[in-house]
Amino acid sequence: MERLATTAPLEKKALSKLKVLVACRGPIAEEALRIIAGLDMPSPDILISRREWLDNLENQAPWLSDRSRYNKIHLLTDYSDVDAIIKTAQEHSIDAIYVGYGFLAENVDFARRCEKLGIRFIGPTSYVLDMLGLKDKARDICTSLGISVTPGTDCLEKVILEQRSQDSQSEKPSLTTTLQKHLQSKGIETELSVDSFDEALASAYLAAQEKDIELFSEEELNEAARLAIEELWEKHGKMPIRIKASAGGGGKGQRVIEETSQFSKALREVWSEIGASKVGANKSVLLEANILEPRHIEVQILGDGEEVVHFAVRDCSFQTPFYQKLIEIALHQGQLDEKISVTKDESLRQEWEAEKKLIGHLQDAAIKIGKTIGYRGAGTVEFLVDPNRNFYFLEVNPRIQVEHGVSEEISRLRGKRVSLIAEQIRLAGVGEKLGYKQEDISFSGYSLETRISLLDSSRIQPAPGAVIEEFFFASEEGIRIEDSGIARTLIKQKREIAPPPFYDANISLNIYTDKSWDNLLDKAYKNLYQAKISGKSLLTTIPFHLAILSWLRQNKPLPRITTSFVEIYICLLHNLQENMKKGFSKVIEKMNQENKHNPLLCQTLLSDLSNLFKKEPSLAMAFLLELAPAQKKFSHLEILALLLDRLSFSLFSEDKDHFEKGIAFYRSLRNICQSIEVDSNEFITALEKESGTPLDQVAKEIALGKGKSVPQVTEALKAKWKEFQITHEALTQLQNDFAPILELSSCQKSNSVTVPESVRLPFDRKKILAKISKVEKSVDSSNVVSPILGMFYLSSKPGSPAFVKVGDKVTIGKTLCLVGAMKVYTEVQATHEGIVKEILVKDESLVQPGQILIAME
Repeated sequence: MERLATTAPLEKKALSKLKVLVACRGPIAEEALRIIAGLDMPSPDILISRREWLDNLENQAPWLSDRSRYNKIHLLTDYSDVDAIIKTAQEHSIDAIYVGYGFLAENVDFARRCEKLGIRFIGPTSYVLDMLGLKDKARDICTSLGISVTPGTDCLEKVILEQRSQDSQSEKPSLTTTLQKHLQSKGIETELSVDSFDEALASAYLAAQEKDIELFSEEELNEAARLAIEELWEKHGKMPIRIKASAGGGGKGQRVIEETSQFSKALREVWSEIGASKVGANKSVLLEANILEPRHIEVQILGDGEEVVHFAVRDCSFQTPFYQKLIEIALHQGQLDEKISVTKDESLRQEWEAEKKLIGHLQDAAIKIGKTIGYRGAGTVEFLVDPNRNFYFLEVNPRIQVEHGVSEEISRLRGKRVSLIAEQIRLAGVGEKLGYKQEDISFSGYSLETRISLLDSSRIQPAPGAVIEEFFFASEEGIRIEDSGIARTLIKQKREIAPPPFYDANISLNIYTDKSWDNLLDKAYKNLYQAKISGKSLLTTIPFHLAILSWLRQNKPLPRITTSFVEIYICLLHNLQENMKKGFSKVIEKMNQENKHNPLLCQTLLSDLSNLFKKEPSLAMAFLLELAPAQKKFSHLEILALLLDRLSFSLFSEDKDHFEKGIAFYRSLRNICQSIEVDSNEFITALEKESGTPLDQVAKEIALGKGKSVPQVTEALKAKWKEFQITHEALTQLQNDFAPILELSSCQKSNSVTVPESVRLPFDRKKILAKISKVEKSVDSSNVVSPILGMFYLSSKPGSPAFVKVGDKVTIGKTLCLVGAMKVYTEVQATHEGIVKEILVKDESLVQPGQILIAME
């Protein structure tokens, strides 16, 4: 395919005279300010919202704490207010605007307006954004280039119009003509482009939105989806179907369904996520076969409008069930060459060779796409890879990505480190050409990013409402912390996280780099383990990351992780947590019945460990994984010793003096205990043999120092051993219940992941996930309460009927309302039959966890 037509190249402008407006927030704004400060250019201006300005500037916008890095601050109501941003740029003689990775970075109208006004949009041209903004166009381009796309339907509106064309009595009209007639039937008079149906459809949606008219009804789209899905299943066999908003991105605007009856609900959720619920908004979606157990691999590209280079690939398969990435790993062919050179196993050698070829094919495909569309700036071409290493084009993200740092860390341009933000400014701001070729870029080492987010790590669900009081990550070579400046500003004050709808889960992007994969994992684990983050209502993903890093350390080299991995982990974690609750309850009950001494240390140990599993199971999982290399059987004493050594600081802080005495006792017995069964008489014999002193003599010495009788001391020693027996029993239960997680291991021959039977099937996982996300009844069964801090929604979309109204009779399982945070919506369902007595909360208002939403009778 020939290169597509593009806009004229930028006239070159001196970097030293380029005045930039930074129109983004968070880690990317912090990084952009830092990069610009290191370049030979004027200090940039910056935008922030009025809310951040009024609600304590250094609290809500910590990236602005270093005032030496910017010129002026400009206030606006919202970062998506295009008119205000353009006006600010004009009034202050701004040459170029940098928008980072927010939705504004893919806003074609914004880019087009900048171009018309002579303001440089630091990103792709509006032409490229227009082509890539609607995913059906990007799929058409890939198909023409011979790059595989997943089978599906690019446009439901086409299905509707084609059906009408077939019903026409006259000669079959074109789709654009049929669309024109459809507009006229709605009372909308506008001329549509006859050159491109995609452009015509976009214009039709704009015209409909201006008149507040729904272009196609939900019923029409539902029927079109039913026809399209049934045709897809007829051709390719029944499989899950992924619904994707044509104008979505960043993991948002996607749902997977298995039955056509699920489409309507999923469609409404997609619209809500991308802000397309209002009347007339562009509701276009595409349907595609959902590749089972894929890997999500993306290629980092950089182009100047003509030439395009890549900066290797990233594995982004560690992602939440709602498609938000949690860990990103930089991959390049040199890593495979290392493995190939040292392995003596022929099957494993073939595995690495196949992986190396896959990376090469993905890089070639990304370059081909970039050159064809005349890509300018930094971008990412994303692919899904099935278990047989067939790959399918997913989308192009025409902007810098959150995870771009890992690509920078493994890349060198003529021996020097690369800054993709600096390259963006040079190419799209200054108007320079690349000035180098692919062979000038080299790759070495390993890098991964952990997104430290405000999520409940046991469910990977949003956890807004936090106040950060302590925030510290150790700094050393190979560790890069992008935290928006939180650590700097916390010296002065607490960090209050904005509530929904302003809530942003990411608080730090931690990038770790090393020449060795093993050392990289150790470095990342140690850094997160020693991190000091605390506050009120504070839940972060650090326990999750510790558990995953521990698992990776036990399953080397890097296994072929699929996008289902995190979902599988959550389900296994839930099963483990449930087993632990039962196991510990039985042991503690038995201890209370059989041991009249009721030893405090053992009681504290078991109770606190049990509470840890209930409160933060991922942290317990991390501990257990660190404790137990795969396929190894541990002695109970090893577990006990490590438990006391590793978790003492968090388990026994309230009773430190007592604990220190107890732990000293256990440590002194370690050598003896390893060689004997858990029996008090054998313990006494072994103690006498090891110390060379009869027990009664030991008891006499202790008795003299404590003012106790010899029988009292002897009985106390036996009681201590009884504690150890009972602790053994608890840890035996723990080890038995822990066994299933060890089954989640990598197969060294194929480097794939072996998944336990209990969570292997998506259907089984869905049942567990539904149980995890279920909203529990309040103490007063007549009230319905909010499960989280979030926005209260009484309907699925603005203008739609409410789920319930006063006087409605509801049955168990009936959806009563939604509570949303970070584009994730929790359905609150009726847990008992009743009648809606009163709705106590105003629609689209902020609610607190546990707040009563609806009164029932």
